[in-house]
Amino acid sequence: MTSVHQYVCSQHGVVIEYDAPGPKDPPRFCPIRACKLPLKFATAKVEGPAFDGTVVKLDDARDRFNAAAAQRAANEGIARADDHAPDGWKAEADAAIERTAALMGELTPDDVWEFGKCPDAPNNTALGGRMRSAAARGIIEGPIRQVRTRQKKSHGAPTNVWRSLIYKKPE
Repeated sequence: MTSVHQYVCSQHGVVIEYDAPGPKDPPRFCPIRACKLPLKFATAKVEGPAFDGTVVKLDDARDRFNAAAAQRAANEGIARADDHAPDGWKAEADAAIERTAALMGELTPDDVWEFGKCPDAPNNTALGGRMRSAAARGIIEGPIRQVRTRQKKSHGAPTNVWRSLIYKKPE
């Protein structure tokens, strides 16, 4: 039978819950970011000014600020959006990326939508998968940096800038 033990990080004001058969293998240090402060066993209900009401499962806390897990989740989301996009749309998006890459030395997905005349996607994130596919095919490379999107519906979120490998400067 498992029971839930609670440990408190005084720095973050969070309670880390730990499912275990007993307290023989408790977490010793806060797993959030690189805090590494010693955790204190919660002997009573945690409350007060240092506690913000957040309760985090230990495994969730370890993954919460894990850059590798965040990148894996991003890759999985891009792949899922690309997998679910219709094949006809993918072909049109690929052609739009090539048209845009031929016109510009550097491009963003915004440029592909606007100048490449890419049709609307079933999911806006599907274009990310097509950009990666174009990079694998040697059309573009990168991403080389990020800028803010020009799309109003995306609220100025960061978007990738890619370098064209097929652009030829006008003479």
